[in-house]
Amino acid sequence: MDNKINKFLDELQTYNWKRLDKFEDMFEQFDEYNKILNEFENLIYTESQTEEFSFKNIYELLKSFRYRIEDIIYFGILKSKVNTILLPNQLNAIVKKIEFENYKKSINSNQCECNTRFKFNIEPKVEFLKKLGCNFDGYYDTYIYKCQICEFDWMITVDDINGIGVYTTWDKTMYPINKKNCS
Repeated sequence: MDNKINKFLDELQTYNWKRLDKFEDMFEQFDEYNKILNEFENLIYTESQTEEFSFKNIYELLKSFRYRIEDIIYFGILKSKVNTILLPNQLNAIVKKIEFENYKKSINSNQCECNTRFKFNIEPKVEFLKKLGCNFDGYYDTYIYKCQICEFDWMITVDDINGIGVYTTWDKTMYPINKKNCS
C-alpha cells in the first residue's frame, strides 16, 4: 500500500520540473501540474479502499516528503498555483479531502456535517448558516454563524488586507456578538 504512494512521491522528487517551462501559456502549465495532483488523488482514493490503508501512515509519508523536496524549488508562470514549495500542502489537502469523504460514508447520512467538517478543518456549507453577528478590530473581521440544522456555532475570521478567512468554532467569551454595523 505505502509502496505505491512512496514510489509516486519518489518520482515527484526526481521529476523534471523544468519540463513545465515548455508550456508558454500559464493555463496549459497549470493543467499539466493539475494532472500530477489528480494522479495523486486517484492513487490515494484507490489505495484508501484497501483494508491495510492507513491515513496516519500517509500523513507520515507526506511529512518526510516535505523534507525531501524542500531543495527542489520550481515556480511556474502562475506562481500561486504551480509551485513545488506548496506541493506538500496541496498533497496533504488531497489526503484530508479523501479521508473526510471516507469518514462521511461511515457515519449516518442524516446527520449534519458540521462536527465532521470542523474535525477535518473543512469549511461549512454556507447555505445552512445563519449570521448571528460580527466583530471588527481594525485588522480582522469576525463573523459569527449558527448552523440551522445542528446548531453548531461557526466563526470566520477574515484578514482585512488580503481577504482570506478561516473558519473555527465560535469562542463566545473571546468574541462576543456585536450586531451593530454588521453587514
